[in-house]
Amino acid sequence: MVSLRTDEPLKSTPWANWALILGNLVVFLLQLRMPGLIDRLDLNARDPHVACFLTYALVHIGWTHLLFNLLALVMFGPNVNDRLGQTGYLAFYFSGGIVAGIAFVIFDQGVVAGASGAIGAVLGAYLVFFPRSRV
Repeated sequence: MVSLRTDEPLKSTPWANWALILGNLVVFLLQLRMPGLIDRLDLNARDPHVACFLTYALVHIGWTHLLFNLLALVMFGPNVNDRLGQTGYLAFYFSGGIVAGIAFVIFDQGVVAGASGAIGAVLGAYLVFFPRSRV
């Protein structure tokens, strides 16, 4: 059994959150059609390109990875989006991805793909903004 919502009411439509979900889905479908795409978008710690600090947060290594990240966005993203506003939420999401990417480059020597750093930032923000919420 999987919960798909929280008890926190929304004051506005979370357009930025839905745009991120759509963006993650579109990029994943493009990855399936163009297998070499992930190699251009992921973040390589040995050769980090500035743009890849953003793009790696939109690629995923499989359906399970994508679905769990999107589940977190569906459940917790709307309330964080509501609290931060559309532009603030997008900036926060990508900032979380950038900070996670910088940490990865500093502490690892491999390649990373996925929105998990940005998703972690959204989950952390939800915990801070709504500490008594019920899922």
